[in-house]
Amino acid sequence: MKIYCYLLAAAIGVAACACTEKSNLASPNGNIKVDFRLTKDGVPVYCATYCGDTVVAPSSLGFDTEQFGSLTGGFKQLSVIHSDFDEIWQPVWGEFDSIRNNYRQMV
Repeated sequence: MKIYCYLLAAAIGVAACACTEKSNLASPNGNIKVDFRLTKDGVPVYCATYCGDTVVAPSSLGFDTEQFGSLTGGFKQLSVIHSDFDEIWQPVWGEFDSIRNNYRQMV
């Protein structure tokens, strides 16, 4: 049993060292949360939760293109910019007199 505990602790340690610092973003009401990180190889990875339940397990991002080749790794995070937006606008037609456009973003 001790050997399994040591192996588990080692695996967690290696996984923790394999990624860079996480960037987090939450919806205005806090129900939706997204975590983004780059692995040590520069692979972008994200996961998402809704009310504490995982809705997107850790998943890598990227594209394979004919013109530019693979865009799946080698990225570097230079900075993170968070911003909030909140407005109410009136549609020309529809069932609502006004619509609230409220979100947070991370670039």
